[in-house]
Amino acid sequence: MAASREYQSQVEAEDGTNIAWRVSISESTEVPLLVICNGLSNDDAQWYQYFNAWRGKYSFVYWDYAGHGLSSPAAKPRDLSIEGCARYLQLVLERVQIETTVSVASFVLVGYSIGAQVALEYCHSRKVGRPNVLGVVILLGCTERPLGRILRSDTLGCAAVSLLTSMPRPIIKAMLCAPLMLPSLSFWLMCTLGLGEEGVGFPTALAYAEHLAKLDPDSFVYLLAAAQKHSTVGRTGAMMTAVERTSRLPALVISASKDLMAPPVHLQNLKTAFPDATVVHLPNGSHMALAGHADEIIQNVENFIDRHIVNGSHCCAPQ
Repeated sequence: MAASREYQSQVEAEDGTNIAWRVSISESTEVPLLVICNGLSNDDAQWYQYFNAWRGKYSFVYWDYAGHGLSSPAAKPRDLSIEGCARYLQLVLERVQIETTVSVASFVLVGYSIGAQVALEYCHSRKVGRPNVLGVVILLGCTERPLGRILRSDTLGCAAVSLLTSMPRPIIKAMLCAPLMLPSLSFWLMCTLGLGEEGVGFPTALAYAEHLAKLDPDSFVYLLAAAQKHSTVGRTGAMMTAVERTSRLPALVISASKDLMAPPVHLQNLKTAFPDATVVHLPNGSHMALAGHADEIIQNVENFIDRHIVNGSHCCAPQ
């Protein structure tokens, strides 16, 4: 496997938010570039197995949402939107092109959870002159109004968001800190309620709890509200039409039977948007399958990239 080097930086968005990003640059002359869109309330802790597997084999860009990871809290949290996150992504890619040797002329988008909404929104909104998306990888992804789909009612989903946004911020902060303050109890509850899975050990859950405790409450609440307002349904088809001028956009969709955060309706939406997608279903997976089924997911992503990007008709950009 080729060697790699790391580079990290921040970029200030028009709203004043500093978005942190980093890139792992493969020393190989021609490799696919992966651009990762994370889930709500996550940092890079759940991705360490992926980074270890892909470092040197691919180049990849990772970035944090406002109030997450190393990014600053949202300067204007009430203005957060999925469309705005897609613009953050475009800004990050522009800085990667300027500050590193990585070409962002073409890449594969990888979206986890609400990162799927961001990735699909980016595809939909891209214009002539924007980087060429070679393929899309959706991992346990949401396509629209995640709370409404979990509660099986958009009315209830909107009501839940209204409740959260009206709560005093110290209460939200206490809720975010609770798993870290009571880690053993939180881990037991997670397993008992089916929110975890066998492959997710206590150290992984603890790393997630540590990040939760650091989250900016306003950024978290309003990004959740933005995801609940957003829908790609009815528009992903338009995105597909745009790329069909040359070829069908390759897509890999990975879902899980016990995923409460991304129930079957999202999978059906993605099948409609990407009728030729490669679909992998994890029969015992939950929304934490990103960590619990990491080896299986990594293998499927690499197989997809080898088959449809490296050995397919979509060329890789030189780094």
